[in-house]
Formats: sequence, C-alpha cells, structure tokens
Amino acid sequence: MSDDAGLFKGRLLVFMAGLFWSTGGLLVRLAETADSWQIVFYRSLFVIPFLVMVLALRNRGKVIETFRQAGGRAVLGGFFLGGAFTCFVLALEKTSVANVLFVLSARPCAG
Repeated sequence: MSDDAGLFKGRLLVFMAGLFWSTGGLLVRLAETADSWQIVFYRSLFVIPFLVMVLALRNRGKVIETFRQAGGRAVLGGFFLGGAFTCFVLALEKTSVANVLFVLSARPCAG
C-alpha cells in the first residue's frame, strides 16, 4: 500500500470512528425501556461475535492463537476499553448527551 493510500485509509477510519462514536448517545437515548446496565449487557453481547469475526477474517481463522499471542497488555487494554464503554453508557444516564460528548472531546490526546 502506498503512503497516500495508507494516509487516506487512516483518515477515513478516524472519521468513521468519530461518526459512529458520536451517534452512540442518540442510540442510547432511543432505548426507552432498557436501563443502562441492560444496554451495556446487550451492547457487549453483540460486540463479542463481531470482534471474533473480524479476528477470524484478519488472521485466517486462528482466533484462539491470536488471543494467546496478544499477551497480558492486550487483556489489560480490553478491560480498560470495556470500562470506558460502560462508563460512557452510565454517563449518558446521568447527564445530557452534549455534556458527555463534550467531556470526551476535551480529554487530552496521547502522543
């Protein structure tokens, strides 16, 4: 892949991540009958098969081997990411979507 194609792909993925992340508040608000913990549960329940499918496609079906090779840092990162997803949904229950997204956008960036 050329540098220009890689740069375009990276920018596109960052744009899509921001777009999908910003619609999360709207989708959580549309779930009128579910409480926050139910949303976290079902969100996680649907993310797991999707991530396994992506790992299977990218690693030619060697999902378990990929998990073994990832190591402890990947497990720790997964726990922190899961905690961030949970805190995001719980924050939406306590305050407005605008406040939650503002705080997310105001956080310091790494690097």
